[in-house]
Amino acid sequence: MNETILTVDAAGKFAGLVIPALKARGAHVRGFVRSAGDADTARANGADEIATGELGDAASVATALNGVTSVFYIAPVALPDEAETGQAFVAAAIAAGVRRLMFSSVIHRVLAGLPNHANKAPVEAAILDREPHTLKAYFEERAAQNSGR
Repeated sequence: MNETILTVDAAGKFAGLVIPALKARGAHVRGFVRSAGDADTARANGADEIATGELGDAASVATALNGVTSVFYIAPVALPDEAETGQAFVAAAIAAGVRRLMFSSVIHRVLAGLPNHANKAPVEAAILDREPHTLKAYFEERAAQNSGR
């Protein structure tokens, strides 16, 4: 595998599990972290390089996406404006030429009483509204359904 994969929240719990699996498959992993203090954790998780910035900052997102072919996207817990931030991230990924995006969503995104669930639906829609040949998407929900969990 000769591609660079961006992992969002690379110092977090879930991306920290994904990065070693990507590395085992020969991927070059760029970890996207919020602060320089998180860089050491992302490197310990296996990231080859680090991009530092805020998901809500278009310039830092564009820098992180530069040269990336695939993305593992998970929004940090309690991210303000999660839906809008996710939609902007998807648009930036497409503009950067990303071909595959793994979005860590939730199983019951229609539960409007749980904002962290309801905020996933607009991000999924932003991904699914794209031309099929533009971006391949894989949602953890679908993986869980297909595996019988």
